[in-house]
Amino acid sequence: MPKKSFLYFTRFLSAFCLFLLIAKANIWVGAASNTILVLGYRFCILLAPFFLIFGTRNLCTLAFSLTLLGVIGWYFSIYFIGALLIAIGIAVGGYTLKFHAAQTPKGAASNKIAINMGIIFSGLAIACLPFTKNGFLWIVMIALLICIILSFVSTSSNIAAPKNLTDNFSTRSLFSIKGCGWALIGIALGIKMIAIFSILPQYLIQTEHHLPQWYGFAITINALVIVFLQKTIMQFVKTFSFKQVLLALVLAMLLIGSACFLHLASLIMAMLWTFILSVLECVVTYLDTLATHDGALLPKETFWGVGSALTVLLARTLPIQYSTIIVAVVGLIAIIGGMFLISLSSKRTKTT
Repeated sequence: MPKKSFLYFTRFLSAFCLFLLIAKANIWVGAASNTILVLGYRFCILLAPFFLIFGTRNLCTLAFSLTLLGVIGWYFSIYFIGALLIAIGIAVGGYTLKFHAAQTPKGAASNKIAINMGIIFSGLAIACLPFTKNGFLWIVMIALLICIILSFVSTSSNIAAPKNLTDNFSTRSLFSIKGCGWALIGIALGIKMIAIFSILPQYLIQTEHHLPQWYGFAITINALVIVFLQKTIMQFVKTFSFKQVLLALVLAMLLIGSACFLHLASLIMAMLWTFILSVLECVVTYLDTLATHDGALLPKETFWGVGSALTVLLARTLPIQYSTIIVAVVGLIAIIGGMFLISLSSKRTKTT
């Protein structure tokens, strides 16, 4: 099996673990640990440059080892520290794999497909396997052990070559105008991505007073759309301008904001809502490549976690009819602000 196949299979397994934990965190852990997990698995990307002191070859192996320790902590009911370790490990390991995949639109598409294959299997596990919490955690621990082994193989020859390694593994981009713009775009992307994993289950819990088992199929539908349509849509979208891609993100915010007016407790409406968001996710995947080429993947990915955590926090603490509108408005403001700053940075670069 080629080295890149190892890389994408590692991405698949890590995504399977992450999204199973995120979905089940709604039930297993309290709001604080849930928020730490969702915020941290993106925000802790800021630690990626510091992990480079251990060498590029060992970075993913170390990261997924920390994730495994966190899951072991959950197994022994050490939730807060466990969530923090899971977040750090998944953040650094996932960011490193994504950076190398996102060098090209094709690689970004393949990375997204690998992630969503992981989501498919996590959704099927939730919907079909009658395991207790500890049973699911054993599955996650075994998958992470495989990640630890494969990550060394997949990164040994793929991790050191890209010319933009320094820019995308440096915190300096956070303090540039362009970096701040991409950080705002990341907030909106985080809101869009987590909607299916936080807004939808919280809507169902608050309106139906339980999480229906078919919710696992909603996760699976989301992933299936991306797996089968991502590459086709990417071929079409790569001819778009930056602002045209952002339009899809705006539409996603409007759809999220309208969730409280839709009867998402209906299986058909929930699946339709999920399907449209999934198609829009295929479109905005192109932003991964654009951010990588701008040397601003770090702020985009980091503040993705801020958007996700804000969404989780609001969805779990406010009535759903208010939280959906608030997060959608925040997302729209972030998109407008990000577009302005990135355009301003580009104009300054041209004039100099």
